[in-house]
Amino acid sequence: MNIVAVIQARMTSSRLPGKVMMSIGDKPLINIMIERVKKSKHINQIVVAMPEDDKCDELESLCHDMGVAVFKGSENDVLSRFVGAAKNYNADVVVRLCSDCPFNDPHLLDQVIEMFLDGNYDYVNNVGARSFPDGLDVEVFTAEALYTADRQATDLKHREHVTTYIDGRVEGLNKGNFVCGSLDNMPSYGHLMWSVNTLDHLNHLRDIYNNLPDKENFSWRDVLEVEEKLNER
Repeated sequence: MNIVAVIQARMTSSRLPGKVMMSIGDKPLINIMIERVKKSKHINQIVVAMPEDDKCDELESLCHDMGVAVFKGSENDVLSRFVGAAKNYNADVVVRLCSDCPFNDPHLLDQVIEMFLDGNYDYVNNVGARSFPDGLDVEVFTAEALYTADRQATDLKHREHVTTYIDGRVEGLNKGNFVCGSLDNMPSYGHLMWSVNTLDHLNHLRDIYNNLPDKENFSWRDVLEVEEKLNER
């Protein structure tokens, strides 16, 4: 079974353009993320799916330097971009990740994959109830579910957000017929923001990262511990 992690990336974010190449510590944000995803026990290949845009040249070069595959597709029809990446790299299972999440935890990533593999699911995530911090998001689904969504989903929001037709989490939009599951955490830490949408988010993650005792091998629980210590100041 070929499990392919597809990292969604672009350089034209409306709120913080070029954020994935901005530094945390001495590395670009996406560099840290890719290094962490590489620690997964189950992922066979990592692909960064980016738009066909000259602005992505630096990002593409970094991916090549790290030995990571690149797939280029539509900027706005991200669903079609994922389909292209899955087909091009012969995926049986796709793990969807977003590039602005440098603290994504490889152990948690494997937990979600294992839940998917152990059940009879088309799709499993850890965002259904938002009980993990925003920035640890993992979605795992069969390539066939992705291709079915591509054939059936016509709403622009479905095309932009890739999996909303599969999991039906957007109220008011139609959804397909898929077997879905969710890995949840108690107590909930869904109020924490560890993804990067603004400069304030980025500076917050920089502060956390600079206070991590081990910057090469850390879990999301280690990040939580630093977050709580910083909040006590």
